[in-house]
Amino acid sequence: MALDYTKKTSRRGIPFIDIYHVIMSVAVVVLFVITVIDFDRNRKLLPILMCIIALVDIGETIYKIQHLPHGRKNLGGVFLSAGLAILFLLIAAFMWLTFNW
Repeated sequence: MALDYTKKTSRRGIPFIDIYHVIMSVAVVVLFVITVIDFDRNRKLLPILMCIIALVDIGETIYKIQHLPHGRKNLGGVFLSAGLAILFLLIAAFMWLTFNW
């Protein structure tokens, strides 16, 4: 059976990573707005917000690793996403430890 390379788009539907980004982005925006409205009462949400942002970057890293081209060894995007995820996790840990609860 011959492969058909003429189709430009896949007919499989919306990719999972797009749905994941939309759901996590809405969660980040909602938590950010709640935190900004009354920071003194809701500052406990900041580490959770940073952890959700790190989860978005971890998902992006996994997606990039799974979809690497076979002939190329371009891992710059993977390392950037992984580095951002680690950075946001460190920020969340620092916030968690330094806030006076």
